[in-house]
Amino acid sequence: MGVAPAGDAVGRSALGELTERPAGPTSGADRPATQADPPPDVTDPAPHRWSRLGELLPGPRLTLLLVLLATLLTRVFKLGEPDRSLVFDEAYYVNAARRILGWAVPEDEPYAESPAGLDPNTEHPPLGKLLLAGSMRLFGDDPLGWRLPSIVAGLVVVVAVYLLAASLTRDPWLPVYAATVVALDNLLLVHSRIATLDVLFLAPLLVGAVLVVRRHWGWAGVACGVALVVKTPAAFGVLALLAVVLLVPGSDTLRARLRQALLLGTSTAVVALALMWPLDLRYTTFDDPVSHARHITSYGLDVSRTGGPVDSESTPWQWLSGETELTYLRVDTNEMAGEEVLTTRPEVWFRGALSPALVGVALMAISYAGWRWVRRRDPLALWSVAWAVGIFAPYFVLATVSHRISYLFYALPLVPAYGVAVTLLLWHEGLPRAPRWGFLAAMVLGFAAYFPFRGLG
Repeated sequence: MGVAPAGDAVGRSALGELTERPAGPTSGADRPATQADPPPDVTDPAPHRWSRLGELLPGPRLTLLLVLLATLLTRVFKLGEPDRSLVFDEAYYVNAARRILGWAVPEDEPYAESPAGLDPNTEHPPLGKLLLAGSMRLFGDDPLGWRLPSIVAGLVVVVAVYLLAASLTRDPWLPVYAATVVALDNLLLVHSRIATLDVLFLAPLLVGAVLVVRRHWGWAGVACGVALVVKTPAAFGVLALLAVVLLVPGSDTLRARLRQALLLGTSTAVVALALMWPLDLRYTTFDDPVSHARHITSYGLDVSRTGGPVDSESTPWQWLSGETELTYLRVDTNEMAGEEVLTTRPEVWFRGALSPALVGVALMAISYAGWRWVRRRDPLALWSVAWAVGIFAPYFVLATVSHRISYLFYALPLVPAYGVAVTLLLWHEGLPRAPRWGFLAAMVLGFAAYFPFRGLG
């Protein structure tokens, strides 16, 4: 991925105006445009060495296909282990899908006594559980049936990040790099191979983001409406997209941008209501989506505690430092000497944790993206900032004002924004290619260290 020129590539964004200077050697961010560009050895002490390393890679599109293949393989590896166990909140969503299908639930598990044919998990909209139920009916009440929707959604997230970046830059490698960084994040890995709702709503929400930057406002609203009927925090992403539409000037007038935002918001609401209403009538005891939405809101606000987080809980500001992680499932192996336990090591360890390399530079990268937007009006930088703030700020306000309990996996939608912002930072003109490779190596090492199966046997 180091084969691209060190300078940022330019493109006429789908949202509007030219956002960068021409590709190739460029002047520094704060140098007058008339000042001569530095020679190659100033911007990259060893350009030929890193170019040769980049030449070992295939082209960007083939590299993307290889990344997607590796992403798929890491999601399906040992999919049914350990022992067909439900991981973390799968106990709620898989069992809810079983009851929707009228299948029995073991006595000691959630929703064992819930009525058949109805969604007992009413704190969330029905669509996500129906996707699981449909997969389970097709492929069986087994790990493939439970987890196939998440595997597909995880792949969609990676592809959507690529398409989003590719829509706003002409550099062929920048979108591939951003998609690779996102694919290597541990939190996305884990949620792409377990049957929970978080990646199921993130995938259509990011599709909506791609459609927004490509100016398909109505279709973007369709995708966002689908995301809302999977899990209501998708509303935070919708607000971020509305901010992007309003803030990117391009060649549109303010009145035109207001019309575009109105079309996006209206189509999102109409699609969400059109889906939610019949699903509520068929699969819940609610007579209309408004009463169900009130229940979801009341339930969410009631999940609060003063005195700070306990056990698996975390505060939103802890997500910024990566100081907290959450064990989803751990299976230990004891090494024995007779009857004495010498050591205990995890054989299977599913952890909710952002990759250390990504979270370690995330704040700096988002700050850089903010500077890039203010200074250069780069719409890709604006998207990453608006998305990160739009996802994080509501949880911060809820935790501060109402002491709303939160968990690290709420930060999953931040991963695409972090991946894009870090990529923009590493693509800053004048920065040597070595940091790109170094950061990618750190992501690979973190991916291996957090991979849930500790051995390949």
